[in-house]
Amino acid sequence: MNNKILFGSILALSAIGFLSSHSIGDAFAQTTNASQTTKWTEFFSTSKDFKHPSVAGLSLIDVLYESDKTITLESNYADAIWRAVDAVKADGYKIDDVIEYETQGYLNDNVDLNFMVIMSKD
Repeated sequence: MNNKILFGSILALSAIGFLSSHSIGDAFAQTTNASQTTKWTEFFSTSKDFKHPSVAGLSLIDVLYESDKTITLESNYADAIWRAVDAVKADGYKIDDVIEYETQGYLNDNVDLNFMVIMSKD
């Protein structure tokens, strides 16, 4: 009999935890979406310092994600990514992670080195 009560209690607590975490997650997602900005997306796409030298309208920096607390930058231009990081650091962000990865073109054998920098602020 005690095992049935224990099992029922565990099941009830699991259901409460599941429902609670989903409503908290939904509230967090709504808050995050509401506070997202495009400050850096606009900056990098309009700044002449980050314009692609040979392709009109293309920026050297891609902003993959941007919110009030987090920004993720990507580029395959080492000098541009670090200039971009310096600009974002001046706004109070700090580097959380740097990821380097290689990609290869479809039409040629060239290998590009890409950089992704994840930054956040308190």
